[in-house]
Amino acid sequence: MDSVDRKRIHGPDKSVLPLPLLDPQHESITSKTTLNPSARFDGRTHEEVRPLFARTAMVSQANGSAYIEVGCVKIICAVYGPKQITTKSKSGDHHSGGRISCDVRLAPFAGLKRKGYMKDTNEHSLAKNLATALTPSLLLAHLPKSQIDIHIQILQATAGHVSASSTSSATVLPPPSFATNLSLLLSPCITVASLALADAGIEMMDSVVGCSVGLFRRTDRNSLFWMVDPSEEERETRALGGGVWVGNAVLGVMPSVGRISGLVVDGDVGDVGVLMEAVNVCVDACAKVHDVVVKKALVDGFHAAASPLSGSGSGSAV
Repeated sequence: MDSVDRKRIHGPDKSVLPLPLLDPQHESITSKTTLNPSARFDGRTHEEVRPLFARTAMVSQANGSAYIEVGCVKIICAVYGPKQITTKSKSGDHHSGGRISCDVRLAPFAGLKRKGYMKDTNEHSLAKNLATALTPSLLLAHLPKSQIDIHIQILQATAGHVSASSTSSATVLPPPSFATNLSLLLSPCITVASLALADAGIEMMDSVVGCSVGLFRRTDRNSLFWMVDPSEEERETRALGGGVWVGNAVLGVMPSVGRISGLVVDGDVGDVGVLMEAVNVCVDACAKVHDVVVKKALVDGFHAAASPLSGSGSGSAV
């Protein structure tokens, strides 16, 4: 039996690198590396987050939707429901309130290395941690026998260039394995999913804002330092220069009520004091993003939906 999938349109047998994305003349990231841990690749301070763009009402067929860009990461989310649960729950209790179902998928073209269509362990882990961070903010007790489906598509997860020092071997910076790291993908997934839920009119205690913090160890002495919302360039830069990446933490914060809805720590941190200091700074960063971007995106989306001359929501950037 022929194993070729004839229902898909296959590309040519031979292909070339897209020159606008993979420019061999691109300046090497390592040329900007400094041994001073207080300096960052893009000039930000330790407490600053990357520029962020958010927009609601992107998918007309969904009950609620949102789109977000954070650095090179681009994610779109669609929310469907609440809808009736047709199957009996495992516990047999139909009066325990509603539930959410999260589905996170990395597009095959999201990274420079094309992936298959089947979901891998990273996508399952993202969906599980996303549901954990969103559940405390939802009033699911008001939705008995109901389910809310949250579908997230990660359109881009890596930067599109190759460093000049590695053009001979065509090595991608950062490594492809880091493209699905929680520090780069989970925090914007939390923010865009919360925006889509609010756009769908789901009852919530507060919007959830995601933020990540990277932990690095200085090479000259055995001490840790942290950076809020690290980019993939910084992770690679610090590995080659001022420090060694040892772990990261991702938070889901409800700023208006002052609660942390989710916390995921990855890596070998060791120093709990440095981690708690970084977590407190992440909470303050989430409050700033909530006031500037999330609130404005929701208000602009509401006014755009109320206007008969507008077909989609407005964007908000910081």
